[in-house]
Amino acid sequence: MSSKSPTKIITYKCENCGRKVMIGDDREKEAECFPCETGKFLKELRRDPITMDLIAEGLQLSMSSLAENTKAAYEVGKDAFEGDEEEELLDVLSKIKNLKKSTDKIVGEMKKKNTKKRKKTD
Repeated sequence: MSSKSPTKIITYKCENCGRKVMIGDDREKEAECFPCETGKFLKELRRDPITMDLIAEGLQLSMSSLAENTKAAYEVGKDAFEGDEEEELLDVLSKIKNLKKSTDKIVGEMKKKNTKKRKKTD
């Protein structure tokens, strides 16, 4: 792990699966797309100074990925569940959906607050 703190967030797009990947510029190893398990398809889109809006964008991206990946796991395994496994995974999916809604609400409120601050300084 790097001892320096990130100063920028680098946003990539995987040209293989279409996912967006956001990482700090302090990483010592190559960025990679989690589903594709490689960085060879990543195209750098931008490098931005770290801001609250960018952190919020990254948080929303992470929540969306978590929801998509959990739903995909459910779809792949739904025919092979035993006992309460399906009910447990559906419960997890419900909790993730609620977490994503809460995150989206917090981020929306934060963006409104930042927009008001920017208007006051203009």
